[in-house]
Amino acid sequence: MTFDFSDQQRKRQKVGLTPLVDVIFILIVFFMLVSSFSNFKTLSILPATTGNSAVSKVLHLHLSADGRLLTKAKEAGDALLMSAQQNNIPLAIHVKEGVPLQTGVQVLDQLKAQGFENVSLVPER
Repeated sequence: MTFDFSDQQRKRQKVGLTPLVDVIFILIVFFMLVSSFSNFKTLSILPATTGNSAVSKVLHLHLSADGRLLTKAKEAGDALLMSAQQNNIPLAIHVKEGVPLQTGVQVLDQLKAQGFENVSLVPER
């Protein structure tokens, strides 16, 4: 084995860009197929206002972990909801710690579908 000190330089092989373009295209297609393009619902939340209100009555209901609206006496509040809707009485939904957020959102969606416009969430400790 001998050292080769000749002046002949090796020709460098050029790197082809075709395989790189192919890999990038496959990655783009993969990420497009894996991504989820679902429509997320938005929930409009208005800040609380202070001051005297024209409405003095508010229906207070408590949200259970299974999504039921109960009165303070742990009774179902369905009859109260119907009368509140007919008399346009605002709702205050008291939510205890530990109730899943999804449950609260589902209840708000149901109330909105029933025609309630003035609903407040009140955290309980």
